[in-house]
Amino acid sequence: MPKIKTRYLAFIREETKKVEEEIDLPLNSTIYEFLDELFKRYGGLRKYLLNSAGELRDGINVALNGDVIPRAKYGETILKDGDELVIIPPISGGSLF
Repeated sequence: MPKIKTRYLAFIREETKKVEEEIDLPLNSTIYEFLDELFKRYGGLRKYLLNSAGELRDGINVALNGDVIPRAKYGETILKDGDELVIIPPISGGSLF
């Protein structure tokens, strides 16, 4: 069971009340499974990260070990023990809603 380290930024940190944590995921989990686990733990994140269709809002990115992963690869990127994932909120201006 891989342990994935995650750091929380901006409003995500406010919602989780944590700076970082390790999350255990089943073998062969993808970024989508990681996100699903976050939503199970912190249901309040849905309003910040998902649009009305249940998809990640524009401007939300995920970095794996320091590299931003293209959204089209979230379902095929297998996470390994010790990986670090960071959800990156929009960087400047605008509104999430």
